Amino acid sequence: MHIIELSKFKEGQNKPEENWIKFINGGEIEDMVIDDKYLEEAKKELKYLCSDPVLREEYDERIKDLRDM
Repeated sequence: MHIIELSKFKEGQNKPEENWIKFINGGEIEDMVIDDKYLEEAKKELKYLCSDPVLREEYDERIKDLRDM
């Protein structure tokens, strides 16, 4: 497990974590050069979840329930 303080991370250092941080911060996925198989898998899963309206609705309902708690 790695803990990264996003506010202290500086882009352009060419560290392996840089693409993950861009991904987490909502950067343009299509623009990323991906050489990490786990990041590629996360990218595919995110595209799948965003493209399926039923899954998207379930996700939105879950977020709403968590906020209501």
